Amino acid sequence: MNEVKTDLKRFREKFKKIKTVVFRGITINFQPLRLLYTSLLLLFVFAAILFTNTKNHKTTKRNIIVVTDVQNETKEKELNGLSDMFITSLEQSPRISVMTRERMFDILKQLGKDDITYIDEQLAREICASSHANYILETTLRKLDGQYNFDLKIIDIRQKKFLFTEQTSGHGQESIPEMIDRLVVKTRIVFKEKKEDIEAHNKMAVQYLTKNFEAHEHYFIGETLFLQRKFSESEKEFKKAIFMDSTFSLAYYRLACVIREQTEDEQLQKSLLKHASELMKDYFPLKQKYMVNAEIAYFEKGAQSAIQILKQVEELYPDEKRLLFKLGEWYWIIQDYKTAVSYFQKCLHLDPTFEPALFNLSRLYRTHGNTEKALYYANRYMKENRKEGSLQVAKIDEQTRNYLSAVNFYNQVIEIDSTNTVAYDGIMRCYKKTKKYREMIKIAKIYARYAKSEYHFRQIVMAFAVANQLPACLKTLQDVKASNPDKAPLIDCELSGLYQFADQFEKADKILLPLVSDSQNAQIRRFAWDRLYRNYLYMGKYRNALKACDEINKLFAGQPKRQAKINLRKALILIWGWNDIERAKAVAQCAVAAQDSIDWNEYWIHLFYFYISTNNLIEAEKIFAAKRNRPNPNIEASIFYSKRNECSRADSVIDQLYSYSSDWEKIRSLYHVAICQIKIKSFQKAIHSLIKIQKLYDNYGGFRAAYYPKTYYLSGKIYEQLGKNRKAILNYNKFLSLWKNADKDLPDYIDAKKQVGKLKNKML
Repeated sequence: MNEVKTDLKRFREKFKKIKTVVFRGITINFQPLRLLYTSLLLLFVFAAILFTNTKNHKTTKRNIIVVTDVQNETKEKELNGLSDMFITSLEQSPRISVMTRERMFDILKQLGKDDITYIDEQLAREICASSHANYILETTLRKLDGQYNFDLKIIDIRQKKFLFTEQTSGHGQESIPEMIDRLVVKTRIVFKEKKEDIEAHNKMAVQYLTKNFEAHEHYFIGETLFLQRKFSESEKEFKKAIFMDSTFSLAYYRLACVIREQTEDEQLQKSLLKHASELMKDYFPLKQKYMVNAEIAYFEKGAQSAIQILKQVEELYPDEKRLLFKLGEWYWIIQDYKTAVSYFQKCLHLDPTFEPALFNLSRLYRTHGNTEKALYYANRYMKENRKEGSLQVAKIDEQTRNYLSAVNFYNQVIEIDSTNTVAYDGIMRCYKKTKKYREMIKIAKIYARYAKSEYHFRQIVMAFAVANQLPACLKTLQDVKASNPDKAPLIDCELSGLYQFADQFEKADKILLPLVSDSQNAQIRRFAWDRLYRNYLYMGKYRNALKACDEINKLFAGQPKRQAKINLRKALILIWGWNDIERAKAVAQCAVAAQDSIDWNEYWIHLFYFYISTNNLIEAEKIFAAKRNRPNPNIEASIFYSKRNECSRADSVIDQLYSYSSDWEKIRSLYHVAICQIKIKSFQKAIHSLIKIQKLYDNYGGFRAAYYPKTYYLSGKIYEQLGKNRKAILNYNKFLSLWKNADKDLPDYIDAKKQVGKLKNKML
């Protein structure tokens, strides 16, 4: 290194002496050092470009092959899906790009051939003509006297000739994977793949799939049904494959994919994916290996980690629709909406009718208020799937307050599917927002026949509560319990909310306490403890509310993101009850420490409120800026205005959003604006805001349970300042009646008792 420095120094000194250069009779004056540095800079730039190009061109242009379905002349139907073995095995080659069956079916669908189940040479030629593929791999399987014979042909479409033909044979079905392996190796040699690459990626097809051909047949059928979006039938086939071969890793992976399409059971998906990964380890096909690892990373570390894994192989599989779609979903989760849109559009470029991409684009644009684009994709979606597309259009109409049109589209969904609870739910919302309570109750009674989940029963109870129809609600749900006794615990959990809305907390307690016993399953116990947590907040029993949160956390063992949310709830309880900021921060610390791996919106809502409640507006604003997929971010804006004493702006935002915000969003924003209005002595407006809260039902997150009793406490404060002592006493007493069994050391409880005594003495 010292020698190099010395040489450069000598060159520099020598170069200083040069002042002019004569070139073809032209004298050029220049500054030599500047020229030297410029030359060196250009040299480095050129080297960087050369290095980058070399790096980017490590992957040679790949030959695209269409593999036809095997012509099975053995009459053994379990051998019908062998083309899948060829595709899976050939996919491991760095020189060959094999068109997946899904991609082939997408192309055929665009050619008007969407009822195809078997791909022969003629269809393969049509696929090549509509894509960049220029080779067809065709195989025939025959059987004679126990001996199986494979014929393989590779057709060069552009040269219109056979590129390669080969035959191989073996005894018994057990020889078939080895024959496929031999044919695949020879195919890779034909395409001039290096010997070391073949050896590095030369696992037998059976190692990727299964030795049990009956299991493989069910797997192959399941794959075809999955591509047709027949998920329940597909699930049955994958389960049959696993029953016949419990080590069939790809069947576990595809079963996880099917489960994801039908439920939100993350634990089941994660366990299936992990089992698939553990079964095959190094023998997992490259593409599926990265897909599985990315999915597991998403569940354990979040979307950013999942993206990093898939980006490593995106270039190898540019036409892999499912891979592109997952990238789009995960970019959406990390709020990179522009990139998410680009990936969904790549999916549509490959398959203009791909329903998940149409749905997500419609939903994404709807969420961010771009109605024109949302409707464009929703209408395209409706052409492919009238029921689900109509739901999307209805939701867009509802968001834009075109309620009559929304009801019309929801009714179209019900015409197709009379049991569709999403449509009934939407119609009820529209009737509620237009104050058509009689029509809303009629729909709620029909809705009750098909309700299955706690969400469904919560919406039904909410409808009756808003319409002030407690007896009718009890009768309707008692009828549902009689015909569905297994749903009784769920229904009782939601009925407790109705009693809470009617200030009958002891009745709610009586319903819920039996549901937290060990005789109930974990899900019911979680629901019941959650409702008890709210009931305790209503009653001012804040220590009991903290204990309820601890019980919920026990039932969420192994689910850190849900435990983090509950810990934030505990922090809020400490603030709502005792204004104990320091203790609240300590409780919240473990939840905050895990936030980088949590993509869950409910967690971020609770964290936002924790920062708001501790007056840490800087951190709260960071969450607000990210929006976290909130369809109504201006609700958060109203709270910021309230905290900054800009009450008029906060009130204006609430008025604009009031007709289509959810009740729990209204409750949390109205409470903060009421406190703001009290601070600036805008007392009549504050009373108006507090009365609005009292009439609202939704108790998501326990916000109503925390704020509803305090609306009377704050009203007492306001009337006391206005000198209206009787009204002040009336509101204080209402607060104290709600908190008659409250913890006696709560500051608001102590103050209310003190103020009532003082006001009564004044009036003597």
